[in-house]
Amino acid sequence: MAKKKPVKKKYTDEDVNTLIQKKLAKEREKKQHEVDEAKKLAKMNSEQKQKYELEKIQKEAAEARAELATYKMRDTASSMFKEQGITANDEALDLVTTSEADSTKTNVSKLVKFAELIKEETTKELTKGTTPRVTGKAQTITRDEIMQIVDPVERQQKIAENMSLFPEYK
Repeated sequence: MAKKKPVKKKYTDEDVNTLIQKKLAKEREKKQHEVDEAKKLAKMNSEQKQKYELEKIQKEAAEARAELATYKMRDTASSMFKEQGITANDEALDLVTTSEADSTKTNVSKLVKFAELIKEETTKELTKGTTPRVTGKAQTITRDEIMQIVDPVERQQKIAENMSLFPEYK
């Protein structure tokens, strides 16, 4: 029979109550706004109501157009980054995207220049230092030099590393 692991609470009762209170306050505010809107409309005559509704719809349409333009500019900015060989995440796109093409293009070019600067500095940092002076040639040791080593452990190690010098041990 498998034992159930005790479930850790993610939220305390106080946290849940706070979340519920915030949600209720938000809903009350929304409801109050609707009531205020209805009172405002009730005070207006039919012509004023039509004018108000028209202004409200025009404002919503302008906001929708601006949001659509921003999404289109987001796609444009993404393709501009790809042309430069940069894969931009959502945060980078949010940073550079505006509803206007000129400002989005300017922002993208500034961010690309910044990325290139970081790349250059990183490359400089990684490549600075001195070049090793080893030529790649293995150090050669003779049989006599090995036999002159006083320490027996080190001498045996050198014999093992250079068996070609000691054919009698093969």
